[in-house]
Amino acid sequence: MIDLKKFLGPSATSINQELAYGATDTGKIRKANEDYFLIDPQKHLYIVSDGMGGHNAGEIASLNATNAIDEYLSEEKLGKIYRNPALAAQLIKESITFAHSRLQEMGQKNPSYRGMGCTVVMAIFVGNTMHLAHIGDSRAYLIDESKLELLTTDHTVVMELMKKGKMTPEEARGSDLKNHLSQALGVPINIEPDYICKDLQKGDRLLLCTDGLWNLVDDLALFKILSSQRPHQKIIQDLVHEANKAGGNDNITCVLIEPQNNTLPSSRPTGNYHRVFFYPDKTPGTS
Repeated sequence: MIDLKKFLGPSATSINQELAYGATDTGKIRKANEDYFLIDPQKHLYIVSDGMGGHNAGEIASLNATNAIDEYLSEEKLGKIYRNPALAAQLIKESITFAHSRLQEMGQKNPSYRGMGCTVVMAIFVGNTMHLAHIGDSRAYLIDESKLELLTTDHTVVMELMKKGKMTPEEARGSDLKNHLSQALGVPINIEPDYICKDLQKGDRLLLCTDGLWNLVDDLALFKILSSQRPHQKIIQDLVHEANKAGGNDNITCVLIEPQNNTLPSSRPTGNYHRVFFYPDKTPGTS
C-alpha cells in the first residue's frame, strides 16, 4: 500500500506560481530511501536527488547536495536571475558545483562519508521560462498534449559510448554498464552540469524523476499517465504505483510542475506557500 503521507505539494494560490506535487517511495526491494526532493514555490525552485546505491552514505549525499543548492541560490542570487535571466545558466551551474565541493569536503573530513555521491536534476522557473540543469541519470521530461520529450541526457558510461559510436541503443539497453555513472556529485572528478532553457506553453508539464521511475516505466506508460486529466497528486500517485507494480527495485521519486501563468514575475511572489522538503523514512514536514 502506498503511504499517502509521502505525497506532498503546494497549491497554486497566486500569480507567478507553479502547481507542483512531489512524492518519494522506498520501493519494494530497498530497505532505505536515499532519494530527496525539494519543492519551494517562493523560490520557484524544484530539486530531485538520488543517492548513489552501493556507496557510503548515499542518503547523506542527496540530502546535503539538495541543501547546498538551496543554500547557494539565495534570495540575492535569485533576484539577479529575475532581473537578468541571462545569468541563470552561470548561477545554476555554480550551485551544482558548490554542492559537489560540499560533498567532497564532507568526505575528506569524515571517513564514513568518503566515496558518497548522488545525482541531481533541478529547475527554476521565471514565469513560464524553465531553467533546467542536471548531473547524473536523474531525468527531466516535458509533457504536452501530443508527446513526451526527454530533456536531459544521462551522464552514464553507455551514453558516452553511444555518443562515440561504440555502442548501439540496443546494446546499451542490455549492457551491464547502463547504470554506471560518468558524472556524479561528490565523486573525485571534475563535473560539468548540463543546462537548458526553454519556454513552456500553457498546459505543458515538467517531470523531474530518479531512475527508480524511468528504469521501470516505459515512455508510452509515462505519457499516458502524465497527460491524463486526473489531479496532479493522483498523477504522481499513479507514477509511483506503476513503478512498484513493475518491480519497485529502487527508490522512486518524482516531482511534477505545471506553470500557471504566462507572464514574467516583476517581484517576489505573494500568497500562501508551503515549502516542502521531504526526508525519507522520517515524518514529512513543511515549513
